[in-house]
Amino acid sequence: MEIKERIEQYRLAKGMTVQAFEKKCGFSNGSWAKSGDLSELFLLRFVKAFPEVAPSWLLKGEEEPELEQSQTEWKDESKVQELLGLCKSLVSNYQQRDQVMSQLVSMVKGMDG
Repeated sequence: MEIKERIEQYRLAKGMTVQAFEKKCGFSNGSWAKSGDLSELFLLRFVKAFPEVAPSWLLKGEEEPELEQSQTEWKDESKVQELLGLCKSLVSNYQQRDQVMSQLVSMVKGMDG
């Protein structure tokens, strides 16, 4: 399951409409549906809006979230830094993937000519 799918699962479990979810996260109307690969800013806004969500679940699918968990978990700066590091790594991985895909497309196009 991808990160966006986990976030959607969480939104549904909380019983939130898309509009309420976007508003709570500080997203513009319709931005959730339009988002493909999630940006670092998108993830950080989600984490700020829902501090009870564990980064290990959000990024890796480990540890199912407890919907009524205390909001104090994200007050720990080390957890925020852990998530930020994981987000940066994820963004870097997506960028590397895009570069490799671009190179492969160029090579295939060169073979056709």
